[in-house]
Amino acid sequence: MISLDRLPLVGRFFKRAPAAPNSAASAVEEILAELRPAFRADGGDLTLIRITPDGRVILRAHGSCSGCSASVLTLQGAVSPRLKERLPWVTGVELEE
Repeated sequence: MISLDRLPLVGRFFKRAPAAPNSAASAVEEILAELRPAFRADGGDLTLIRITPDGRVILRAHGSCSGCSASVLTLQGAVSPRLKERLPWVTGVELEE
């Protein structure tokens, strides 16, 4: 099989296949790593628990983020928009209870 990378003119006209499921978690982790300094500055953190088949990203809050009423605002105002902007397959972001 010929890779599209070896045919640059042809490769521009074809979209690449969607990322494999195991790279989906890596992509989410990469974005969380970018946001992590802000969480840690407030004494908290978020970790990825799972990604559902329908594209929901389930996170767990740690430290001061755990049980904080503002964690939902952070999720809706910062985390969810960033994930949805960069990963179009993300349908929602939720905190595990």
